[in-house]
Amino acid sequence: MNIGVQINVTGIVNNVCSTALTQGLAIGKLVTFGGGGTTLVFTYLVIAVTTNVSFTINAVNGVLITDATAVTCYERAPGSAHPSTVCMDRWESDTTVTYPTVTRQFRNSPSVTLPGSFYSLKMVSTEQSTGQCVLQNLNRNGAKTDKDAYEWLRGKPFTFGCWVKADLAHTAWIRIYYRPYLGAGVEVDSRYNIGTDWEWLELTMRFPYAAIDRVHVGLHVTDTGGGTVHHTVYFSQPMLVQGTKIGYGEYQPKSQEIIHCEKPITFQNADNVTIGAGATNEYFWVQPETYGLLGNRLKAVKLFASASDSSVSDGNGIRIAPDATVLSYMGVCPQVNSFRVRQGEWIDVEDIIGGGLYTYYNNAGNLTYSFRIDDVRLK
Repeated sequence: MNIGVQINVTGIVNNVCSTALTQGLAIGKLVTFGGGGTTLVFTYLVIAVTTNVSFTINAVNGVLITDATAVTCYERAPGSAHPSTVCMDRWESDTTVTYPTVTRQFRNSPSVTLPGSFYSLKMVSTEQSTGQCVLQNLNRNGAKTDKDAYEWLRGKPFTFGCWVKADLAHTAWIRIYYRPYLGAGVEVDSRYNIGTDWEWLELTMRFPYAAIDRVHVGLHVTDTGGGTVHHTVYFSQPMLVQGTKIGYGEYQPKSQEIIHCEKPITFQNADNVTIGAGATNEYFWVQPETYGLLGNRLKAVKLFASASDSSVSDGNGIRIAPDATVLSYMGVCPQVNSFRVRQGEWIDVEDIIGGGLYTYYNNAGNLTYSFRIDDVRLK
């Protein structure tokens, strides 16, 4: 979704976008364009900024952009605006009236991201005085109201914790909710935030031994003034553990943790694309290619590439590596005309802004290829 103040770009020369006001853009942020020009349909990564003079975006399919057309530009971040239940991976917005606005907040300063973190979750209340939230259901299988999906939770204690920062005291809290089978729901809430700086909220609950048919954890924000004053809350590092305590400052993230994507994430410029015969190369930046679904701070990605060549030749195909100097690489080399082959490997992406993949094509005929990511390894 587009966020922030409109940026007026007077022209683009070799991917350098001229503007009198860069509006706080920084390396690693995403932008989209509108109002005409050749940049309209893509999401771009900002790779350089000269304050109030220009900013530079990544190339698309190896081609630098030059466009004299004046265009409008906005910072882009994954998120959802009300009214929508859509939210981040395995989370959803939930309310009885309307939904909060939710966006991924890029690192700017301790005022919006917890020191040491690259992102936070920005939630803005919209209309409802009784509170709005995003939640994650804890069912492992089946429908979220299927009691068998929650057997693993019965009788066990769990602790839910999160860092929060709100623009007003007593406007943010976290919750664990469960519903006994065929019974009324039970809510357990943390305390409210007590100030406007970062603070840790935590609550513990032991689930009953009896059957339950709904469990979720939630991040909450409320309006004031009878629902007429909207508030902004930043949430960072929500975590749920089995046990009775997490503890302020006690949690340490896992080094090189592997996250399995719920479904494959495709690339905006490498999804069933066809190129003619010949040798060429380009970089694919992971963050803009996945429309921002994957952000910075990645160590490696589990990339799957598939390709077919209309006229194969021995050793020809696609080679993918972290950069042009790396001798080891993933190769996808079709051996039968117009027959799709597939290869998957872990590829390091941490040394390129936004995560980069150097791709070299050497094909005898028309090469059709697709990239997707199934897993990521964090730094």
